[in-house]
Amino acid sequence: LVGDGSSLHPACLGGTEYGTPDNAAILMHANCGITFDLDAIREAMPGVRIKSFTAIGGLSDTCLAENVSDLWILLDGRVRDTKHIVNRFVKSGRNNYKEFKIPIDDTNRFLTLVATDGGDRNGVDWTLFGRPVLELEGLE
Repeated sequence: LVGDGSSLHPACLGGTEYGTPDNAAILMHANCGITFDLDAIREAMPGVRIKSFTAIGGLSDTCLAENVSDLWILLDGRVRDTKHIVNRFVKSGRNNYKEFKIPIDDTNRFLTLVATDGGDRNGVDWTLFGRPVLELEGLE
């Protein structure tokens, strides 16, 4: 659920609800991020390699205000992909989102997901990475 505490609503992208058992999500307010230590994950899962990171990212369809935000995906501190999102729900009824697929090789150490304010400074930029997945493959 996203909102300001007084009016909560489901987190949705393209009409699909996220933050559920079937559709996990990482919900982020603007100007925050999270970093994953890929080596720690590799240590915890011997016999597999991390192939890629996939997710769908955007602003929830259910946000009723116009919002602007940016999503960033970094590997080892370098930007690998980004999405500038303009949510014009009030006018169009549609959200703007992106499907991410970031290849990861064995030398990559840190995966960072970041949400920033896209310039509107309205303070209601609730973004999400829906179905965030590290794709794995077995070592031979």
